Amino acid sequence: MKDSENAQAVVVFSQRIDRVLGQDRLFAVLPDGPLDTAELRARVSSLAQSLLNHTAPDACVGILSKTDRHVIAAVITCLRIGHPFLICDPEAPIEETSNLLKHSGAAILFCEADVTVSFGNYAGLCVLDVGLKTGEEKTLPPVAPSSTAMLVATSGTTDRPKIVELTYVNLRAQFAIFADVYGFDAETRALNLLPFHHVDGLIRGPLLALWFDATLLRPRMFSVAETPAILDDLNAQNATHLITVPAMLRILHRAQDPEIYKVPQSLRFILSSADYLDVGLWKASERDFGVPVVNAYGLSEVVCDALIAGPDDATRIAGTIGAARGVGALVLGADGAEVADGETGELAISGDTVMRGYVGDPESTAQVMEEDVFRTGDLVRKREDGLFDYMGRQKNVVVVGGVTIHPEAVTEVLASFPGVAEAYAFGNQTETGEVLLAAVCPLPGVQLEPEAMYAASRAQLAPERQPSKIVILPELPRRSSGKVDRNAIIAAAAAKNGGTSVQGIAAECFGVSVADLSVASTPFDTPGWDSLAHMEFIEMLEERFDFTMSPMDVAGMMSIGDAIEIVEREIG
Repeated sequence: MKDSENAQAVVVFSQRIDRVLGQDRLFAVLPDGPLDTAELRARVSSLAQSLLNHTAPDACVGILSKTDRHVIAAVITCLRIGHPFLICDPEAPIEETSNLLKHSGAAILFCEADVTVSFGNYAGLCVLDVGLKTGEEKTLPPVAPSSTAMLVATSGTTDRPKIVELTYVNLRAQFAIFADVYGFDAETRALNLLPFHHVDGLIRGPLLALWFDATLLRPRMFSVAETPAILDDLNAQNATHLITVPAMLRILHRAQDPEIYKVPQSLRFILSSADYLDVGLWKASERDFGVPVVNAYGLSEVVCDALIAGPDDATRIAGTIGAARGVGALVLGADGAEVADGETGELAISGDTVMRGYVGDPESTAQVMEEDVFRTGDLVRKREDGLFDYMGRQKNVVVVGGVTIHPEAVTEVLASFPGVAEAYAFGNQTETGEVLLAAVCPLPGVQLEPEAMYAASRAQLAPERQPSKIVILPELPRRSSGKVDRNAIIAAAAAKNGGTSVQGIAAECFGVSVADLSVASTPFDTPGWDSLAHMEFIEMLEERFDFTMSPMDVAGMMSIGDAIEIVEREIG
């Protein structure tokens, strides 16, 4: 990538931001109210002055906040004045956040003024208030010639996390793909409830609104309890696009009653990404909403979307990941040579969306990149019609609910717990998607309790990176080759799934003790009871008691007592 190209892209971003901040319009609908460009302009002006007073140009900025308007303002500030940024997961343990900030090279952290935290080995970090919006608005300075636009963490639990470095050229190329394929414009009103620390939430959220003069819709946080309200939001907010991932789409499908729900006339299409979209859910969702479902394949290393199925009929073939859009796509064999159409090989992507590399990790970068060609580690097959079938992963990573998890990092954390001799985490493909399983083995004379292991896991790992099942075994089962026998661990996990009471099934799904549950237990007071675990709970109840919940029951089951009442009604 030429320096002149990136310098030009930096200027383009600066000019576009100034133009948007000079408008008088709605920018986003957020849980705590609308965000218009006047408020955004005031916040960016204040944050820019605060940033310039405390750091040198081009210094990396960490952003840590649960408040959407604060994150949006901080991101636009950084892009406008040329400071690379890293959005941290606000739900992650502090050790994980500290580790990411340290390895990203962040000198500044934007967070709420009332947040008092200690970053341990990174205590020298300068902490600034991300909530500023008052004070005299000042003319923003010329943009600094930063080569890096943003950093994205793809794993955060190891001593050496992988942090993707994206440039302004990368971002501009991705938006060109959006314009060409999706037709985003000033009339776009995109409902996107995905978290901002993921590229799917940020790039197709506030940055989409910035680049296309569009409006971002996220009036509430996603949860199973909110699914009826989210479906209503599509109508009430005149949404043109629903941006989601298969795990969310599956919940919306189960909670929607087609005899009652009225599909908004404004909706153009649904965009699903970040995980495999199975044919059944794809077709069912198109029936639910009466609009095309677009399936996008991409990784943080290529910004966002690279291969896309839809929205045109020629590429929107259910079960595929579509065609390459705005990038080069090759299928390579083990020897690095291109394989023939119809043969399975590793997908390699080239073009202006390919990352610069992993921050401070030239060795990992060299393993996946040669010049501007990125080897994804995903196995695909190119069809005669030019579309691609996804065949699986070559890399040892797990995707759960659209989140990429490095199981080695989870293994490392579990193995560090007191009393654990060894641990092993890995992905297991089920009928409803991939799950993260883990086995732990105690030291001699130590008795490990499952509930204690789940609690320790929640304390050390972000919610989205916790194993769905932790099996305690005397030792790791191994094959004659010495490799861990994953099938034996899967069988051991299945053998422990013997609960037949509603409370027993709930304890199994949430990783808690039956004694910790009561009929009054809800997702708000039960550790491990998140949206994905809720869906697992529903499907396990259906499997054990042999019935199918109605959409109303799926959306309305908000306590153990509710679940008991539904089961008793269904089975008599």
